[in-house]
Order: sequence, then C-alpha cells, then structure tokens
Amino acid sequence: MPSDDARVSPIQRVLFPQEGDEDALGLYARLEGEAVWSRDAVRLAPESSVSFESYFGGFPAEYWRAHTTVREVTLTGRTEGGISLVICAADFHEGRRVVGRHELGPGAFALPGHSRRCELVVGRGDRRQ
Repeated sequence: MPSDDARVSPIQRVLFPQEGDEDALGLYARLEGEAVWSRDAVRLAPESSVSFESYFGGFPAEYWRAHTTVREVTLTGRTEGGISLVICAADFHEGRRVVGRHELGPGAFALPGHSRRCELVVGRGDRRQ
C-alpha cells in the first residue's frame, strides 16, 4: 500500500485517433462489434468490446519499474454504464494471461496493484472475454 506521502500522477492516458482517421484505429485499440469514439472516450454498443492490446494501448508497467521509482500503478477510469473489464499481463517468458476480471457499474473506478505490462479488454453487456 502506498504511503500517505506517495505522489500520484497520471503516467499514461488511453487515447484514440483523431476523428476521421479510422485507418489508424488499429494502432490504438481493436474493436469487436459497434462503437463510437472520440479522442479520449469510446461508447460501446451492447455486446461489443474494445481491446487495448495494441501498439499504443499496452502499458509497460514492468518497464516503469525498471527505469523509475514507480513500483505500482493504479488503473483509473469512468464508465457511464456497466462493463466487464479484463486486465491481462504479458511478458516474454509467460506470454499473455488474465490477471484480473472486474464487473463495474457506472461511475469512477480505481484498480491498484499492477506491476507488469498490462493490456485491457472492455466489454459491454453479458459478453465474457
């Protein structure tokens, strides 16, 4: 658990390509189903999902640990409806694996404790990843 004097600062934000640049979407996220996005948000249709396992979407927490004083990151976000959030870790030796599953309702969330490369898969509705 971080101490009271620990500094908390955003170190990476999820972004999407500029409006009208659909060809670049695959560098930021992989959509399955229907979605509408802006530069900093995505609205999923029911039974749709978005994966941030992409060139710009993965978060290299292990790299941050190796080259900075950061030892743990907290994933924060906000939803307008219920979602299923799957957090995956990936590394050279163990490959990709699920390290967390969360059913989240509307509102802000904070999920602490990630210390490796993390990739997110977000689904709306009853879809299981």
